[in-house]
Amino acid sequence: MVARGSGIHINTLRNILKGNTTTTATAEKLSMFLDVPVSKLFSVSKADKGLNSKTILHHHRLISAILNKAIKWQVLLSNPASRVELPRVRYKEAAHYDEEQVLCMFELLAHGPLKYQAAIYIALYGGLRLGEVTGLEWKDIDFTEKTLSISKSRQYVTGLGTYDKEPKTERGIRKIDLSSGVLDILDRYKEEQDNERTNLGNKWVDSGKIFVQWNGMPMFPQTPSKWFAKWLAQMGLPKITFHQLRHSHAFILIANGVDIATVSRRLGHAKISITIDTYTHAIKSRDTAAANLLDDILTPKDKNNAVEPK
Repeated sequence: MVARGSGIHINTLRNILKGNTTTTATAEKLSMFLDVPVSKLFSVSKADKGLNSKTILHHHRLISAILNKAIKWQVLLSNPASRVELPRVRYKEAAHYDEEQVLCMFELLAHGPLKYQAAIYIALYGGLRLGEVTGLEWKDIDFTEKTLSISKSRQYVTGLGTYDKEPKTERGIRKIDLSSGVLDILDRYKEEQDNERTNLGNKWVDSGKIFVQWNGMPMFPQTPSKWFAKWLAQMGLPKITFHQLRHSHAFILIANGVDIATVSRRLGHAKISITIDTYTHAIKSRDTAAANLLDDILTPKDKNNAVEPK
């Protein structure tokens, strides 16, 4: 009754009753339904954690670029940002699923809507970003050559609305191979979408997009992410974001010996160094495996027959 009346998911209410934290929006919904002030129901705290080191570096690069332009225009004589002592970036292991978790997810996902099956498979098998997934068109898939072309990303910006944009770098435009399993799901989803188009007749909007609304209009960029989060909670699976399917793609490939250059190309990173920095932990595991491999190769199998050097 409370869940229905307040519009809050039952699992969220259970977490609140266990004493877990919740968002301000959820607290306000519950407060409004119960007609009790938020301060009576919750202890409100706003922790100022500040900006992380990576964000500070991004801001510094932007400010520095602006000041360099000012020097070029002879507005400034020097760039004061060049004298700033920058924080050291500490890379943390990106959240992801391992092989066993992915297999469990796929087993449960087989009973879900084909549309979202296809979106999740493409994100995980292709290592695509959310915007790249929702920006895909059917013409981007070559079922014969078993390839997928990525050339744009779908974005939403307040005040501008939803639009397609080109990747920031040339390496963002790429063509990758797809497995037969992914292509099979895409083929079945295309057949389902073709049937929907036929049933709707002139109400169908032929946008050419792979992931669409009920009438063929392009899907809102955040829709797969919201569906995925809700579905994971319903299935009781470990929480990761839609973007972290991309991390799972990279970690699984690196952990199984795929070279960094190939992984970087599939992800569309501007530089291999970005891949190395992001997936340091996975690369470290391969380094350990390499050391063990060398030990196996170079250590004499029969130490009793080992030849002593002269």
